[in-house]
Amino acid sequence: MNFIHKFRALIDSYTMYAVTLYSLRFLVAAALILRAFNVFEYSTLLTLTLSILLLVVTSLVTNIALSKLYRIPVNHESAIITGIILFFILAMPSTGFDYVGLALAA
Repeated sequence: MNFIHKFRALIDSYTMYAVTLYSLRFLVAAALILRAFNVFEYSTLLTLTLSILLLVVTSLVTNIALSKLYRIPVNHESAIITGIILFFILAMPSTGFDYVGLALAA
């Protein structure tokens, strides 16, 4: 098999959800590492970590609840992707009440 066939077989072995999820996880890790080393001063590392955890967990819980309500299969990957995208789109909370807004957005 030549290089093109091997490369195509490698690409075809992953779903688009998986590729998107791996890419977004890499971006989250990069953001947290850059913040840990004070490369940017956008928010505290604790705020970033709590925000990503809150958004992903809330998205997962909502996905599971709605899938049970409507009796459809659960898709964890799409819920995690949604939480991570919201992490990059929404402003980081500055007060405790802002975390409620994040949870409602997810």
